[in-house]
Amino acid sequence: MVFTPSPGNPSDDSALGANVEIWNKATGGGSAITLGRVVVRTDATGNCAEATDGSFGRFGVVARLYPNYDATTATGTINVDSSSKVAVICGSNAKVYVTCTGSIPAGSRVVAGTTGTVKAYVESAWTSTTPGDFQSPLREFEKIVGVYEGHYGESEQAAGSAPTAATTGQVVRIKLGVFT
Repeated sequence: MVFTPSPGNPSDDSALGANVEIWNKATGGGSAITLGRVVVRTDATGNCAEATDGSFGRFGVVARLYPNYDATTATGTINVDSSSKVAVICGSNAKVYVTCTGSIPAGSRVVAGTTGTVKAYVESAWTSTTPGDFQSPLREFEKIVGVYEGHYGESEQAAGSAPTAATTGQVVRIKLGVFT
């Protein structure tokens, strides 16, 4: 049997322990967040929601770990519509699997894509007249979710094959919170 990681699977022990936190989320119909989605915690409410293109702030990934509810196994007690909590992998340098949108070169920084996915980071082009405020340039690095490391079995270490570029819909490994 060959292991195939799913979005939200931790890559290794780096994503466990202190790197898993319980975050607040909205409650009500349809408020459960799909396992493996990239989320961002909003300063205004303290709740997290699926990250979308242009999101900035503190990012994490909804963990495919107990106590999050998993419909496949029908286990778990939080991250259901009526629950205000969700387990999130969010520590700096934690490695986790997510779904990507678009092409991502190996070793590239990633930002939020559509509906809880990641995409390649593209630096904004600033001129003397755009943007008309100081907020946007200051928040540029707050958009970075982490660094794309490769697919399952790929590694920049001695073992494994070299990382290859990712394409839309693939499950890939990222290292959270790395900005360089």
